[in-house]
Amino acid sequence: MLPQLVHVGGPAGSGRGARYVWPDPEVVTQTAALIGALGLRGRHETAVVLTWLAGFEYPVSMMRTMWAEFEEMPWRNTVRQALEGSPFDVGAAVEVLVGDAAATRLGRILSRDLVRTRTRLVMDPSFRPARDLTPKQAERIRDDLPRLAPRAAEFVPFIRGEHVKAFVVFMQDYLSRPKLAALIRSLSDEELAAVHRDIHFLTGPYRLWLADAIRRENEGGEANLMAFWLAPRLAWLAGRFLMLMDIALRRLGFRDEVEATLDHLQRLGEEAETRRILVHLMRDYREVMTITGGDRDRLGEEFRRCATGDTDYEAMRKISDSVVATLVDIWRPAIKTILAVVGDAGAGLDARAAQ
Repeated sequence: MLPQLVHVGGPAGSGRGARYVWPDPEVVTQTAALIGALGLRGRHETAVVLTWLAGFEYPVSMMRTMWAEFEEMPWRNTVRQALEGSPFDVGAAVEVLVGDAAATRLGRILSRDLVRTRTRLVMDPSFRPARDLTPKQAERIRDDLPRLAPRAAEFVPFIRGEHVKAFVVFMQDYLSRPKLAALIRSLSDEELAAVHRDIHFLTGPYRLWLADAIRRENEGGEANLMAFWLAPRLAWLAGRFLMLMDIALRRLGFRDEVEATLDHLQRLGEEAETRRILVHLMRDYREVMTITGGDRDRLGEEFRRCATGDTDYEAMRKISDSVVATLVDIWRPAIKTILAVVGDAGAGLDARAAQ
């Protein structure tokens, strides 16, 4: 579960005077992350996947299979539970799950089209929304949106049935566990390594936070329960979301925009002034968490007190504004392309359905 040891001295394999080390100093942080992941699920294979999704390094050729199996496992378990011991049959399980979902409080106020489409989208790998979802069904799903999210009501007049259909087609590879597992298995080593390299960078603050907590505890400080208990439960979820977003954007043809975004953030993070300000803000964060004990009602008040008259907070606000402006410039052409694709979705879907 840890990187390979490297022989650095003495007779290799003899045990007498032989010396082996981990060349990567992050191995201590990785060990802490693995322990946290084992506390979540208990399975060694799952702990490795959770740790990898949090940005730690493992061989991508190994992780492709392990990640795919991790994504597929809940789907298989749900099918088996729905069938209650009957032979494995996805179609039969889907019918049971549709009935269960329709009987819930939310299911009773939604159209049967939405309940069935959502269930098939997640559970049925044979579902082909470009072919199976009719325009009328897509419109009824659109009309259900305010029941799912009341604030969506103002956008419904601008959403057409083909927009709903295009969204369902696009999201199937990421919401359907068997489809997602197949997509992961189809990625080359180069593609998966590129995506994980991005996530390794984006989850860097988590690993730095965990390393800092380990250092402080070794120096006799108090255990940081947020870093050792809560963070492992959140870091892999954030990493998984970012991995899937990265894969989706690259598959849509936005590799250059993704890499330009990360290059900009990396250059910013390497600037001495930015790092100094972040250290200052992290110190304030630790003090506020200690003072408030994580009390949500007091957190905002304490952060406002820290920020009052502090030039570093104003500098960070300006840095944030600059980052947003740069990202808008990077992504503006891509957003226009996405909107154009969505606008033409109907014709493309009709062609796919005919095929």
